Amino acid sequence: MPRPKKSEKQLKSSDKKQRSANNPDQYIKDLRKSQGYMPLGDHLEELRWRLLRSLLWVIGFACITFFIYEWVWNFFMGPLIPLIEDAPKHGIIVKFITNRLGDYFLIKVKIALIFGIMCSLPFILLEVWSFFLPALDKTIRRVGNGILAASIILFWAGVLFARFYIWPLVSKFLIYEWLPPALELTSGGTKELIKPEVHLTLNEYLSSFIGFHFGFGVSFELPVLSLLLALLGIFKSEFFFASWKVAIVIIAVVSAMITPPDVFSMLAMMLPLVILYFFSAFLVFIVEKRN
Repeated sequence: MPRPKKSEKQLKSSDKKQRSANNPDQYIKDLRKSQGYMPLGDHLEELRWRLLRSLLWVIGFACITFFIYEWVWNFFMGPLIPLIEDAPKHGIIVKFITNRLGDYFLIKVKIALIFGIMCSLPFILLEVWSFFLPALDKTIRRVGNGILAASIILFWAGVLFARFYIWPLVSKFLIYEWLPPALELTSGGTKELIKPEVHLTLNEYLSSFIGFHFGFGVSFELPVLSLLLALLGIFKSEFFFASWKVAIVIIAVVSAMITPPDVFSMLAMMLPLVILYFFSAFLVFIVEKRN
């Protein structure tokens, strides 16, 4: 009876086994690789390529930003419009200015780079996740895609929540609630009230805007981070409920560091973080019960 022909897959497997038998070192390398082990040099090489791909994602989205720059500019600078419109009601003038040659070019590059980082975040997280994936157990791998998707959604939820709800309130409060009293000028028997003009430099405004929104985006990742640490067995729900006083102090300090230097901005970030902290504790509690 003629022997059945081997499939292409079987031939490749047979050739691989034969090569491994002739080279024991290669056999050990292949075995360890199939089990998820990798030499340090290979780890560093993979890390280098993933960092390079992450950088290319940022550069690519930054270049795309130049083609939609008008929309991106409105996203960053849009909150200034109601400030300028409300200025006459308070008897003042609000302007945004630059004070150095070449500021407009540097600001355009800065906005493109920051927006490129924000848009490439899903791909950067995917690179990070793929790098650590072989070292994680099956439970973490199974829920990993959901955690990755949730982290991206929560980051943008924090950024958009800050942009459309919190930042307009904070900027308006900082300008109009702290206006100094008008000066009275008497000239030729007539009195005139002198109120200050508000000149916002674009660099300072963008630095505050970017730091504030990134802070909100990162802070909204707290539930995902807590859930991941709970799945790894690092955090327990008892830790959250026992350390809530210390956590509130830490949240207050972090909020003061990220936001502009005033109490209102700090509270605007601190309150959502406190809510997210207790929501994270509840998620960890649910995970423990299910396990």
